[in-house]
Amino acid sequence: MILMTNNQWKYDHNNEKWARLGMDCSADVRSAGLVRAYQQICPDILAVQESSHLMERLIMQSLFEYATPQGERISYKLVTGGDTPIYYRDDKFFPIETGYYLYPEAVPGYEGSFNNARTKSYTFGVFEELSTGKRVIVVSTHLWWKSGNPERFNYQPHSNIARVYQISLAIQKAEELIAKYACPAFIMGDFNAGIDSACMNEVPKLGWTEAHDLCTGERDETKGHHFCAPDGFERGEPGVYHDALDHIIVKNGSATANVGNQLETQILIALVLGGMPISGGAKVRFGNIIVGSLLFYVLYTGLTMIGLSPQTLQLIEGVIFLIFVAVFADRKALKVIK
Repeated sequence: MILMTNNQWKYDHNNEKWARLGMDCSADVRSAGLVRAYQQICPDILAVQESSHLMERLIMQSLFEYATPQGERISYKLVTGGDTPIYYRDDKFFPIETGYYLYPEAVPGYEGSFNNARTKSYTFGVFEELSTGKRVIVVSTHLWWKSGNPERFNYQPHSNIARVYQISLAIQKAEELIAKYACPAFIMGDFNAGIDSACMNEVPKLGWTEAHDLCTGERDETKGHHFCAPDGFERGEPGVYHDALDHIIVKNGSATANVGNQLETQILIALVLGGMPISGGAKVRFGNIIVGSLLFYVLYTGLTMIGLSPQTLQLIEGVIFLIFVAVFADRKALKVIK
């Protein structure tokens, strides 16, 4: 599986300073370069930050469906989520659950606004591979950008604490999903924090690992970051990994006592589809469970593959359950306990 994260820089139009330098920073130009990179790398799941509606539209026009030089047909869909959406290959995966969270402006116990532009957030998706049924959790996030160093031009007190607070919120959500689905989780994005920062020092304390440290093969030791701002673009030296601000952290999920939480509705639907009476009793057969599970899997997979959102899927599941209970429930066998 190929995972990728990229801060696209939310800036849609060219300006005079770029034009005087003979450059164009508009979304039309930059999106074309990004698409070339995405198609060359061909990530299975791509987490982006600082994405605009215009940039999303331009990129999806090219990534919606295309053919590789080898003739392979590849297509992407988008999990929308403010400035931190996720692109995924819908020819290989479908989303089981998705969501978006805007970090609060305030950090408990500290003065200041740490999301005044309302761009710092996380978007998550739980994806299932069509060919194997394996699942993976991906979280795209962008943390507070100002510096905690008083000597920097963009200094704001308590900024380091704000990033620790925000990453802890993203990790908390990822942990909930791990407990529910028992699969690996990746949090990717622009952390605005170096390796020795308070934010990245908090990561291992919470049981997560920087993906760079897990790599057993060839790994890039540069930071891959170049200065890009309204004043112009500067292609400097790649720098060293130690100074990188963008990261991928990972935790390998495993079965816990909480696995299966919030799956009660799906289980009940499978049981009623298999013909198991709601009232239980002597009419219950093990075959009902097998038949119901198979029918539910076919139903769920079919509805997902036609492109329904997770929220629509949940609505349809609830309606199906109510219909089956209303039509097939053995009312004579039911008892009301007062």
